[in-house]
Amino acid sequence: MAEKINSKEFFKDLDEFRTPQQMRTYFENKKTEITSNKVLNDLARLKTGRYKEFLEEFYPLYLFSQSKYVPENALVRILLGNQSFDAIVKFPYLWSSRA
Repeated sequence: MAEKINSKEFFKDLDEFRTPQQMRTYFENKKTEITSNKVLNDLARLKTGRYKEFLEEFYPLYLFSQSKYVPENALVRILLGNQSFDAIVKFPYLWSSRA
């Protein structure tokens, strides 16, 4: 019998603020876990639940965070739910001056 893996539990920290380096580490770690576990791999291919959000929302933001447009000390985060935008990017020159 296949083990049951809850996508909300597996991706419980999906929507936290991260620096671009932390985005890379998170993505690479999750990718490694998914590709090395048949159950996780099958669930990811179905693109349901948080796997869908990881692939369709987190992954594009991860790619953007690795671009020249995002400084290494910026903070990025996806927003889960129904709102008019999917992500927040905090640039250091904007949030460091506010105390």
